[in-house]
Amino acid sequence: MPTKRQRKPNAFLADTQAQKHAKEAIEEFVCWHMCAVGVRSTQGQPEVGTATAIRWKQRTFLLTADHVVKDTPNEGLEFAFRPPGTLERSIWRQSTSPRSPKYLRAQRIEIIQRYRSIKDDLAALEVQLEDQNLVRFFDLPPESQVVRPTGSSICTIGVPSDSFERLPPSAIAFSATVYWGELVGPGRRLLRDFNPRKHLLLEFLPANEGRHPGGFSGAGAWYQAPSAEPPIVWSFRPVLAGLITDFYKAAKVLRITRVESMVAFLRNIA
Repeated sequence: MPTKRQRKPNAFLADTQAQKHAKEAIEEFVCWHMCAVGVRSTQGQPEVGTATAIRWKQRTFLLTADHVVKDTPNEGLEFAFRPPGTLERSIWRQSTSPRSPKYLRAQRIEIIQRYRSIKDDLAALEVQLEDQNLVRFFDLPPESQVVRPTGSSICTIGVPSDSFERLPPSAIAFSATVYWGELVGPGRRLLRDFNPRKHLLLEFLPANEGRHPGGFSGAGAWYQAPSAEPPIVWSFRPVLAGLITDFYKAAKVLRITRVESMVAFLRNIA
């Protein structure tokens, strides 16, 4: 009979104190490299997405899914960044929950330029924020690629639209939600616009409880760099698998635009 280690190679989900700390370290890192993106729809209702902070050739960008921002001019975008202090982990709560999520002030920031890749559903907002200590930018190596199997679970942090509220005059309330999941293959499922050379699939177990990942679009999908031998002292060596850009409701999986497509997009910008 296979051992637990053989059945489940992921070291970060096992229930031990050391692995709990490792998991929390990963979540802290991911949260420092993302932010909420708030937009106003044509109906005046609040909408939200997520952006991932990337440094590429000494330029800094907030990357998100193009469909999150495409209908909103730069001056209509609002951002909410990680609050200072220890990351507060909470249950994914709907905005109608008696216990409201944390209030954060919506901020407008200067966007130097916006770039789009319609075919890959990617948008890059070039910004200069490093001196403001609002967010940290991940140096994306030009040779980035996803090597399967990853050897560990995927960690992503998004801003669920059903936990997001806009409060007059300039505050928003939201819950940045951590999700851990496994990459899966398409099997025999026919999924629209899915290309295995450009995309990955991530299981989305909350769909079994009726939850929808609206607001996770633009969230980075991160994992621990694999190593041949366990290190003496553990440290998080982050690898970005890509950005979440779509959800297949019937299959209950998230579509990730692979980091290779992100690199090609950024090369065209540069």
